[in-house]
Amino acid sequence: MSRTTRPRRRAWALRLAALSAAALLTAPFGAGPARAETASPTPTPTSTATPTSTATPTSTATPTMTATPTMTATQAPAAAPVPAAASATSASTTSAAAPAPLALPAGEQAIADKYALSQGVLGAPTTAVACGLVDGGCYQHFQGGSIYWSPATGAHFTTGAIRAKWAATRWENGFLGYPTTDETCGLARGGCYQHFQHGSVHWSQATGAHFTTNAIRAKWAATRWENGFLGYPTTDETCGLARGGCYTSFQGGSIHWSAATGAHWTNGTVQSMWRQRGYENGSYGYPAGDPYSVSGKTSQRFEGGYLTTGVDTRCLTGRTMCASKNDRKLRWMINGQIVQTMDARFGCSATPTDNGSFKVYWKSYNHTSTLYNTWMPRAMFYNGGEAVHYSPDFASRGYAGCSHGCVNIRDWDGINWLYNQVQVGDKVVVYY
Repeated sequence: MSRTTRPRRRAWALRLAALSAAALLTAPFGAGPARAETASPTPTPTSTATPTSTATPTSTATPTMTATPTMTATQAPAAAPVPAAASATSASTTSAAAPAPLALPAGEQAIADKYALSQGVLGAPTTAVACGLVDGGCYQHFQGGSIYWSPATGAHFTTGAIRAKWAATRWENGFLGYPTTDETCGLARGGCYQHFQHGSVHWSQATGAHFTTNAIRAKWAATRWENGFLGYPTTDETCGLARGGCYTSFQGGSIHWSAATGAHWTNGTVQSMWRQRGYENGSYGYPAGDPYSVSGKTSQRFEGGYLTTGVDTRCLTGRTMCASKNDRKLRWMINGQIVQTMDARFGCSATPTDNGSFKVYWKSYNHTSTLYNTWMPRAMFYNGGEAVHYSPDFASRGYAGCSHGCVNIRDWDGINWLYNQVQVGDKVVVYY
């Protein structure tokens, strides 16, 4: 090679190096291939800018650079790609949060929840939820019933005849108040019930729907509701009786209440006897106790005395030795109450004991019969020579024997006690 050729090649190489350095100084950092410069002022590169040129120098030899070019302030590096998760987080923090759904008022929410649990028995709504009832309550009507809610009772549904009975008492504005249970069926004989704040409504196919409240309801509950001997109510609780009393009739009897006596039930024969005497308007007044069994009979205390089944009605008043030939008993009774009962034996066929109502006219503590020469201790004479007295023969032989017309007693302790109770003038009733 000639000397003149070498300097010419060296000059060409230096020009290429200068062009490459200028290209690096004008290219964005990390932008890849060099872009052709433009005459516009140095714009700030954006992450969305696309290079306008992909041309590379046409030289075949790339000069080796020993110095890293310094970038100007306008040649900031492009933003690194943001991961997807980070982008989502950034977007959520910069954009407005979606508004939370508004909560329903307590009453509306409770009614909606109860409706969802009603398993379709109510059908479609026929009204919107309405609030502003007494004690802050709400309600909604449906095709098959209603749901009522109050802060004190919660939400409960009511349907059919029970709902109609409650409506007849002026809904929640009446004396029953709001329901405290849902309507519940499956009771004895296919019945249903619903409890309210101040009472209950019970329904059966045989009786319809009737309400009970307060002391009458409590007395019925004490007899095991519809499962007891009273069964279902056949009337609503009815007040306005004598001296402010109330009553409810049931399938198996009645419950009457007065302020003086409280609530007590009557049924069967005792109730029939009381009815014949004018119920609470008669001389017996209101029942003052529940019926009870005594000496094989049923007895009940009233304001005006006792009524007892299976005894002669003449025994129901005053102080009476009531002697029944039917069950062979002598009952000491005061105003119808059986106080004491003892076995009794009566006269033989030849010397029968007279039936009737008599009065004690004489008492003999240790009497001996002059006619029959028999010992008659604790004798209480009431009809000529007939008396109630202790009989040693009755005590030893029982009903195998008979008397000469007197009423024999074999209970020694019993006759001694009775002798001390009976007074001259007390009544004796002998009957079949």
